Amino acid sequence: MAVVDGSRIGEELNKLKEEADVVVQQRHAEEEKLYGGFRSPIINTLVSGVGFFTDAYNIFIVSILNGVWTEGYPDAFTSTMKTRVSNSILVGDIVGMLFFGLFADRIGRKAGLLSTATILLIGPILETVSFGANGSQTGMFWMLVIVRGFLGVGIGGEYPCAATTSCEAGEDAKIKRGKNVLLVFAMQGVGTITAYVYGIMLIEWAKANPSNFEPVWRVALASSIVPVIPIYILRWRMRNSTRYEIAGLSRKNLPWLLVLRKYWVNLIGTAGTWFINDFLFYSNGLFSSEMTKSILEETDVRSSNLVFTEYTSMLILLIGLPGYFVSAFTADYIGSRNIQIIGAVMSGVIAIIMGGIFNLMRTNPGPFIMMYGLFFFFTQFGANCT
Repeated sequence: MAVVDGSRIGEELNKLKEEADVVVQQRHAEEEKLYGGFRSPIINTLVSGVGFFTDAYNIFIVSILNGVWTEGYPDAFTSTMKTRVSNSILVGDIVGMLFFGLFADRIGRKAGLLSTATILLIGPILETVSFGANGSQTGMFWMLVIVRGFLGVGIGGEYPCAATTSCEAGEDAKIKRGKNVLLVFAMQGVGTITAYVYGIMLIEWAKANPSNFEPVWRVALASSIVPVIPIYILRWRMRNSTRYEIAGLSRKNLPWLLVLRKYWVNLIGTAGTWFINDFLFYSNGLFSSEMTKSILEETDVRSSNLVFTEYTSMLILLIGLPGYFVSAFTADYIGSRNIQIIGAVMSGVIAIIMGGIFNLMRTNPGPFIMMYGLFFFFTQFGANCT
């Protein structure tokens, strides 16, 4: 009977284990070079950022359509209904953030992004076919309120799913982590400008024939589905990041009380800052057209000119747009905290100046446009991005 050499077998097993470890490390190193399952950071930005684009588009397109609905449906689109249509998507946002934040950890990033993309596909279709029983215009707007709340759930879900995906992508180059995340978030600014440019084009087209106003708002709402279709296909090809798989969050029962005890200061600081920022950002964004119109009322420009008011609002937001990209390309060098401080201080200073020269702005819109644009710039180059 042959004698088994235990030490030799142990050496062989250790050798095999070392070889296996090398293979695993090589695989992880290769996968870490992927950006959310893709080798191009540009594709990852598009795949992760479509939700932010859609969010901004759907919020700001309504800022334009409010004028269309007021002119086309003066009896049904009351001030109360305007508030419901504008705010329902924000309520859905909150629900989506909470639900899909847990969903993405338990089920997976890919499953979360596919689920939210499905809502982003269905929501605009339902918005487009909104109708009221027996042709009721009030019923039509109630359907819009409900559908936009549903759409908001998908949009809100994009925030935790897309943010974590972009943060976990490209971890091999940590210096780019902040840039990757903020470029995804910059899609919000692109969506805002797209809403204004496209909305103004549609209104100009409809001016020749007032009967075109209904097709205009239906086409405007339906158009948000266009960028989602190719992104939906790409999301089917992605996979969960290596870091998510290694962490095994779907298989862990985290001690949430201990987590909160350790990170409660960071949580309150981050969430509190973003709460205050969103209170200012969305209130100014949703009602920017009304604020612009009120300033133009005492100038020589007719504030009743819907298209001119929207052009002015778009110019203000264009001044603020570079703030997203300045944040993206400086965050890894000067730090997110410093960007927040700079943005908060400058936004406060600008707001004080605007209050001090308010009477001047009511007779001369130039300072208003510049100061309000800079306010949005430092909102983006500040808490809104970081």
